[in-house]
Amino acid sequence: LGFVGYGGTVWSDTRRDSFVEIAEKRGLGYSICEPARIGVANDWEDQNRVLSKWLGELGASVGILASYDVMGVRVLDNCRELGIHVPEEVAVVGVDNDELLCELATPALSSVDQNVQKIGYEAAALLDRMIKGERDVEQDHLLEPLGVVTRQSSDVYAVDDPHVAKALSLIRERSCEGMTVEGLAKDLDISRRGLERRFSMILGYSPHEAIARTRLKRVKLLLRETTYTLDQIAEMAGFNHHEYMNTLFKKRYGVTPGQFRRDQV
Repeated sequence: LGFVGYGGTVWSDTRRDSFVEIAEKRGLGYSICEPARIGVANDWEDQNRVLSKWLGELGASVGILASYDVMGVRVLDNCRELGIHVPEEVAVVGVDNDELLCELATPALSSVDQNVQKIGYEAAALLDRMIKGERDVEQDHLLEPLGVVTRQSSDVYAVDDPHVAKALSLIRERSCEGMTVEGLAKDLDISRRGLERRFSMILGYSPHEAIARTRLKRVKLLLRETTYTLDQIAEMAGFNHHEYMNTLFKKRYGVTPGQFRRDQV
């Protein structure tokens, strides 16, 4: 594991320290790089030299957490210049989930969604209590992130079977475009029954389930970040009818799409 941060800043140092704590608890090796640091006068090129040297010494099969998305993009740029394959040799995850920045990166950058809407709401509520003169207001107010938004920079399938690995990659890319198991098997030049058997043996679930899971992740994202109607979301996620989408969503997450959206406010 590796961590790349902006040393001397509270937010980056806190993430670094938590990263180290978790790695040590799990007995995992790690390396820290802070090419940029408060109080140290070095230019962009100097920082990149430090980062490139560190990346070159890591070897393959490394997972890197960047303290924020900008640093994550710098890691990706340096990997490309060094000929390091992402995500096959080095997987990279940033923090903040700046969608424009993450999607424009090459490859697209996975990132931790901190649930900034919830953070803003809680901060406003805290400020309101302080303005009203309430005493003993908590100084630290920690909120759970929504999770990692997975994109190509960390989307590695540890599957030895080439048909299953390719199928998973295609599902991630095309599942919301009306993909069917029959069409998937045809693209892979394998029988549907053969594909289903391989999925069952290796993953413990079917290609149909894999497609549904990916579509439902898309539904959650659209419910959280847009005001589209359920009909619109169903179409964008590859479902023919929003009623079927609702049934699958509740079965998997325990709430209806409408309830899930209301809970985000």
